[in-house]
Amino acid sequence: MIVGATAAAGIVAGFVAYPKPALALVGFQVVTLVACVIGVLFGRGAFSNAPGLCLACVSGTIAVAATLGSQSVQWRLGSGSILSWTALHLGLALVVAGVGAVLVLGRRAKTSWRRLMVGAALGVPVVLVVGSRVVPAGRGAWAWFGSLGPFVQTMIAVPAFLLLGALCCASVDLIIRAFEAGRTDEQPEA
Repeated sequence: MIVGATAAAGIVAGFVAYPKPALALVGFQVVTLVACVIGVLFGRGAFSNAPGLCLACVSGTIAVAATLGSQSVQWRLGSGSILSWTALHLGLALVVAGVGAVLVLGRRAKTSWRRLMVGAALGVPVVLVVGSRVVPAGRGAWAWFGSLGPFVQTMIAVPAFLLLGALCCASVDLIIRAFEAGRTDEQPEA
């Protein structure tokens, strides 16, 4: 409901708050409003066969529309940042996705949550290495690595790449299997 109200306000703001109408912003707000209507319908009992999928679609739509809508305003009109509005939509989309995940993982809680936690733990080193390229504190390590000779870089990079690739694959596989364990049909688990 909060996202729907802010989307309706965004539609009005798209016509009023800028020197020329921000039609891309308005369009993305309409998409967000439709996603909110589907979310409300879900809350009233529709789409009960696949609650996790429904909430994933609603949250994904809200997140993408918020991001692209804010980018269209900043890029096209050179306006100031609408970061707080975008952050609100992204935060609420994350909450909706979390509710959907809990619904699916709760079906077979013991198996699902264990797989999810192991998968997330295996993904931590990958996220840390990738994140170190962005965070200023990690740039020193990358500068040090760049100062090594090509042979030493290769001797470090190849095994590290293979290890991180294996961890990433295992992490994604376990996370997918965690959500697969919540399937309600009678197919046997692989």
